[in-house]
Amino acid sequence: MLAYFSEALKVRLEDYLLGANKITSTFENYGYRRGDPMDEADLASARYEEDFILHMKQRNHQFILEIKQALKRIDSGEFGICEECGDEIGLERLKVQPMTRVCVHCKKEMENAERRKLGKNMAWNPPWPLERNRLQSMLAVRDQGKGRYSMVQWVSAKEQATESDK
Repeated sequence: MLAYFSEALKVRLEDYLLGANKITSTFENYGYRRGDPMDEADLASARYEEDFILHMKQRNHQFILEIKQALKRIDSGEFGICEECGDEIGLERLKVQPMTRVCVHCKKEMENAERRKLGKNMAWNPPWPLERNRLQSMLAVRDQGKGRYSMVQWVSAKEQATESDK
C-alpha cells in the first residue's frame, strides 16, 4: 500500500513542479513591460494579476513542500500515523488527502478548537457609530432561528416603541 501512495505522491509532485514552471514563466513573461505608459485602470489590473500569479506561485510551493514531507514520512515509516494522537490515519482519508499528517478525529478537534478560539476573540466593531439600542435591535433579528443574521430595518428601540403604539 505504501508503494501506491509513494507513486501517487510522486505523480502529484511532478504535476505541481510542472505547474510551478508554468506559473514562473507566466510571471516572467507577463504581458506588459514595466516602462510602458499605463493609465490607472490598466496599472491596477496589472498589479492585481501580478498579485494573483504570486499567490498561485506561493500556494504551489506550499503543496510541493507538503508532498515532499509526505514522501519523507513514507521513507521513515511514519506515513499514515497521526502526529497528534499516534493512531493510524484511515485509508479513505489518505486516499483523498495523502499529504495529511492527522487523523479525521484530531482534525475535527483542531478545527473545533480554532472555532472556539475565533469565537472568543471575535468582536464586531461596526465601521460607523451606532447607538447601543439600535445595535441590539439589529442583532436580535435572526434568519428563522438558524443563527444567521438577516437584513433588518435600522430603527432604535425608541422608534420601535413609537411604531408599536400606532
